[in-house]
Amino acid sequence: MYASLCANALFKRRLAVDLFISGTWPDDIWEIGRIASNERKKKMKDKLKAIACLGLAVCVASGLWACSREDVQTEPESSNTTINYVYNGIYDISNIPEETLSGEMPVTEIETDTNGETYIVVEQPVQTVQDGIESPRTTLKSGGRISETAERRNVESVSVTLPEGATMADMFAILEAKGVASFSALMNTAVNTDFSYFPLIGAQGKTGRAFALEGYIRAGTYTFVKNTAPADVISRLLRSMESFVSTPMRRQIAARNMSVDEAITIASIVEIESGGDVAQMAKISSIIQNRLKAGMQLEMNSTGRYVESVIKNYIKSDDPETYSKYEEYYNTFKCAGLPAGPICSPGSEAVKSAISPLDTNYLYFCVGEDGIYRYAATAEEHRANLIAAGLAPAEPDIPSQP
Repeated sequence: MYASLCANALFKRRLAVDLFISGTWPDDIWEIGRIASNERKKKMKDKLKAIACLGLAVCVASGLWACSREDVQTEPESSNTTINYVYNGIYDISNIPEETLSGEMPVTEIETDTNGETYIVVEQPVQTVQDGIESPRTTLKSGGRISETAERRNVESVSVTLPEGATMADMFAILEAKGVASFSALMNTAVNTDFSYFPLIGAQGKTGRAFALEGYIRAGTYTFVKNTAPADVISRLLRSMESFVSTPMRRQIAARNMSVDEAITIASIVEIESGGDVAQMAKISSIIQNRLKAGMQLEMNSTGRYVESVIKNYIKSDDPETYSKYEEYYNTFKCAGLPAGPICSPGSEAVKSAISPLDTNYLYFCVGEDGIYRYAATAEEHRANLIAAGLAPAEPDIPSQP
């Protein structure tokens, strides 16, 4: 208490000297006490502000130090990179939280550290990749956390367009030509790897299917790193198809008492028979579905051509019965109902037409060399259309009897 009084008196004395020197001596001597009190409050506020700023600086510095010491990160360092996940058929990492990963991640190898813990080594691709851009090599721990290693490598990427209406084999040939993966490796992986963990593939139920992935290799434009593992390439394409067949689309398909596989199969036939002409798709789809309802064979030329040009070309067998069975499974001049599976990868418009066909009574159509599509509800009308299209000879005039 005594020390405080002394300090107060000393402060007032110094203040009085300062006021006298500055020529601001107050008229009332007691005013010095009030001025001294205000000055003390001001100095105390300044000290508190300084202490607060110092504390904030310490907190910020501590936070930055902690971040620099963080060994595990859940997001890529660069905003133009993306970390994705994929089940590669060897190690299931599909349970990784979506806030940590999204899309697909090409798995390159499996490693085990000194503690015996398994890590999946992945390449972290750059969304907009050009030749020579480095992509950080990333290790993915089995628990789903990501830690970056120091190793980096140059990657070369290519843009690949897979056209609507192409078969799986056509698309694999395009990917090989672009240096993404070899045709034989892609075909072997597609045929011999179980991709049924993808819901659309796992839901296929019809027997006699030649290729489980036919129709589900999604058409579109993609960017791939050259020499990507075949399973990773195929997984990315299948995941794209899974995303395309949305929940609302699945509801629409179910409302028509169809499975997704049946809708994709119809769409694949429409895609080929229409030649990609969107204006014809809904009409051709109506014919397919009208004939199915009537219990008629579809009699679509595209299905027979698929057996000849695709199945017989890529499924080798010394047993002639093998191809006879596929004729019964796919050739709609011989099989009842839909073929055993899609015959190409249909585009978006063809899928829409399969879900929402035009309401018609058509059962037949033909297209001649003139490119005109002609539709008919009866066999007689169809016969007349064939003649008009130059696809059938005109019936000779029968002379009348005298």
